[in-house]
Amino acid sequence: MLPPIPASAHACALLTVDVVVPPERYAYNFEWFYKRIVGYENEYERIAAARVFASNSPKALASLLDFLMRMVTGKPVEFMFSKAIGRMIGIPDDVSQTPPATRKLMCMYMDQSYKWVLADLVTLAPVMETKLPKA
Repeated sequence: MLPPIPASAHACALLTVDVVVPPERYAYNFEWFYKRIVGYENEYERIAAARVFASNSPKALASLLDFLMRMVTGKPVEFMFSKAIGRMIGIPDDVSQTPPATRKLMCMYMDQSYKWVLADLVTLAPVMETKLPKA
């Protein structure tokens, strides 16, 4: 736990930062969904779909479906992805230009020696609208 902001702080600032994080850190079951998504056009679409599925789907139900599918067909369950499905679950059409990022809120204060100190760091939400800079 980070310490509270002292009363002697010279200044305080709140910052939001979009951080590109390794995809497997989005949710504990990200990798399970990532391996089972088919029909994507590029890797960013696959990552975005796996992130949405992993954060919104009950793993127990998906595991049960996977078990039944393996018993009947011998193959793991696959989740079909298309542009229409992407729009329905909130993935932008131009996701190939969108790095998978997470928005974080940073609370900082300036101490007695005029140095900025991080007081708190909070994850706000996944970011879908961040654009890559043009070279």
